[in-house]
Amino acid sequence: MKFEEFDQYSENMLMAQYDISEIISHELMKDEIREDFLISILESCSEPKPTLVKGTLSDGTNGGSPQRFNTWM
Repeated sequence: MKFEEFDQYSENMLMAQYDISEIISHELMKDEIREDFLISILESCSEPKPTLVKGTLSDGTNGGSPQRFNTWM
């Protein structure tokens, strides 16, 4: 498969998953489902496979409100 085709396929899958997850009313569950899907896509298209973990990162400058990010290990 050409790289451009795979890139477009991945983008379409992410957008479709985002749209479909809108039916879930519980925000935390919705975010976790989106995050798990994104991790699986990133792991499937990278070689060697990265180790992605969920967590909270904060640089301490945002008023004590940490932001959630996926991090590369």
